[in-house]
Amino acid sequence: MVELYIDYRRCEGQGPCVDVCPVDVLELRPPAHDLPLATQLRVRLHGGKQAFLIGECIGCGKCVPVCPTQALTLYE
Repeated sequence: MVELYIDYRRCEGQGPCVDVCPVDVLELRPPAHDLPLATQLRVRLHGGKQAFLIGECIGCGKCVPVCPTQALTLYE
């Protein structure tokens, strides 16, 4: 089974991962984590949201290469 990990210290919520997900399990939402100040500022710059996994990832990996901040990783 493959799992998607989102590094919220890196995610700026730019959203290309949401756009390419074929099963729509990624969604942009306001941050729900305590973030370092630099990350908070970058998130605000891009609309104040981050990517969240809202369903079961199928492990296709399409989201990983399009993330401009390398915040996504697939683990087996």
